[in-house]
Amino acid sequence: MLLLALLLGLLAVAAFAQIPSTSGFISIDCGLDDDSGYKDQVTQILYSPDEPYTSAGVNRKVSPSTNLTSIMRYYANVRSFPDGTRNCYTLRPLVRGAKYRVNAQFLYGNYDGLGRPPTFDLYLGVNLWMTMEAGDFNRSEIIAIAATESMQVCLVNTGNGTPFISELDLRPLLYSMYTQVDSSHSVVMLDAVHLELSICLSLKKLSYRYPADPYDRLWFPVPLGRGISTNDTVKLGDGFGFQAPEAVMKTAATALSLSESLNITVQGNPDVPTYLAMHFAELLRLGANETREFNIYVGDSLFFGPYRPKLLLADFVYTLPPGQKGGRPTPFGPRPTPLYPHNQCPRGVHRATANLDADRRERR
Repeated sequence: MLLLALLLGLLAVAAFAQIPSTSGFISIDCGLDDDSGYKDQVTQILYSPDEPYTSAGVNRKVSPSTNLTSIMRYYANVRSFPDGTRNCYTLRPLVRGAKYRVNAQFLYGNYDGLGRPPTFDLYLGVNLWMTMEAGDFNRSEIIAIAATESMQVCLVNTGNGTPFISELDLRPLLYSMYTQVDSSHSVVMLDAVHLELSICLSLKKLSYRYPADPYDRLWFPVPLGRGISTNDTVKLGDGFGFQAPEAVMKTAATALSLSESLNITVQGNPDVPTYLAMHFAELLRLGANETREFNIYVGDSLFFGPYRPKLLLADFVYTLPPGQKGGRPTPFGPRPTPLYPHNQCPRGVHRATANLDADRRERR
């Protein structure tokens, strides 16, 4: 009986250890009236009301016709800031010099009955993070280093409507992740803003976040080529780079045929350097006379290759910060290569198209 109890105890400890820690997580349901907060039923993450992070603003409910609480509970309400030009949340306690990802979401939901979503500026400390343009739903993520034991996220009224926010969260990252970020440079996620509500609804059951991703990043599928997957274990990296979760690395897209390519268009800004990270793993056990090899092009220029993904081994290729020479190789594979050195990025180029060519070739 004692042996059985010990075995059961070991199993319980092993199962508990698989759940990533939420230590350092800050999760705010903006506009929540309940002072005690709550635990999300899906992620088991604890959400808090606006206090003690801000005392400014008023709580408002979105229109009953906007019923998105089936996605997340925090879409039922907003924190609105009708008074003052600049209103801030102070996120603390943090670790000075540590790396964090901050995510902000904005569901207008006609909470004010005006039917006119506002446009306003979002700041991280004294630095402009993003202009939140008029739309029923926006979200934006930024990765930055904490200069002190706190960070301030500020909504600034620019005269184009009353600023508001639905949800604000902060997640600690390993310092070895996202090497483009340092004490002088932050990185803002592209394509995080202006996500259509219909996409949110359709992707609810298909996307991954915590606990599948211990850093609570949102991963969602996009239609691309032909999907492949595996039930085998995919070995991940050692903490360097981007740490795509195993659930994400178990699925992939491949070209429909040997004569076709995978084309990915990334929106960008000609005045701001754009970074790109691509994750790879061979998920299929190829025949003795087969190999998967391809080149990656940006426009008509060779970006990287030829490249062969490794069987059930997560790998990535990514761009370097402007002006950085060379770069450390990824834990298992290729050396990172610049997409465009900033001083050579053609002005007026708003898009970079990555072309993954020649997906599989037969060995002769």
